[in-house]
Amino acid sequence: VNSLTTDAGGTLEINTAAITTTAAQSYGEPVTLTHSALTTLTGHTITFSDTLDGPQGLIVVDAGATTFVGAVGATITAPGVTNTLASLDVTSANGTVFNGAKVYTSGAQSYASAVQVGDSTTFAGSDLSFAQTLTGLTHDVTLNSQGLTRLSGDVSVNSLTTDAGGTLEINTAA
Repeated sequence: VNSLTTDAGGTLEINTAAITTTAAQSYGEPVTLTHSALTTLTGHTITFSDTLDGPQGLIVVDAGATTFVGAVGATITAPGVTNTLASLDVTSANGTVFNGAKVYTSGAQSYASAVQVGDSTTFAGSDLSFAQTLTGLTHDVTLNSQGLTRLSGDVSVNSLTTDAGGTLEINTAA
């Protein structure tokens, strides 16, 4: 498939192990991952214009830039039911942008490329790994992990807060 675009009406359930395009993928409505295992999205410029959730994990391999406009994880789907994304692993040639206020997973989060926040953002998961820069000059970033939080690139945000649990590892020059 060359490209994939969904409209902004309703909701979208992704119930497959992989979606591969040679060009862009654009999801206009709330997306829920319902496949029984990890889902892998491969393309060039992958955009989630609304929330992303589901009980499974997501791997994104993007030859362009990946953008998450809404919250990732922890959507309340029914009274007392939270639908937290299992894990998130993103590799984007031109970086990853988060414009939602939260990125929550029950498992690990891993970002192999630069991450930029366009809003004050909380990342929460069992382990958090930022292999390159983490930026958002006028925005606050909170990193909550009971496991390992690893910052391997320069960090340039308004303020950075980590929780008391887990281990913080900083491998950056600035």
